[in-house]
Amino acid sequence: MFLFALNKDKVFRGFLTCPLEGYRSATEIKGLLNAQGREEMESMESQVQTEKYAKCVEGSKRIRWDIDKDVFRGREFDFSKKFLPDGISKLDQLKFIADDERKTLSQIQGRTYANMFGFVERFIVAKILEISRNHWLGDQIALEALVRFCDEELKHQELFRRIEVMMASSLDTSFGSPGAMPGPGGR
Repeated sequence: MFLFALNKDKVFRGFLTCPLEGYRSATEIKGLLNAQGREEMESMESQVQTEKYAKCVEGSKRIRWDIDKDVFRGREFDFSKKFLPDGISKLDQLKFIADDERKTLSQIQGRTYANMFGFVERFIVAKILEISRNHWLGDQIALEALVRFCDEELKHQELFRRIEVMMASSLDTSFGSPGAMPGPGGR
């Protein structure tokens, strides 16, 4: 039982009483309160965190997407156009190259972006799997949310791999012969 008393400075003082131990010192009480408060705060934080994870799971179940149905939809890359807008590529600022060269350079940049994002996605999955370790035998809602997040990131990886295959088949030939582009199998 916790009893409060008002001292002469109008500050509450507490005394923790236990049937067998009687009264405890103020230092002991402070230590107990800190430990109890810390446990209560951790419990409340855990509950809030679980609720946030539950919302993520709910959203993941509601919003599912498919690479072919929702992204590609039977379309191919149009190699007669740029792949990136000028605001990202900044190729409009290169006045010394011809429009056809600008288009090809934009396509190379687009392919590079796809490869870079695919590479980053691999690290995201690895990190989330590392974080999920804290929940393997604990908060299963949190674990489910993290596993679902990894599933989405794995779809992103597949998306970027497929983009690479689609781009490579046409971009490599625009440089002369297949495999002439620098990189694996190239010069």
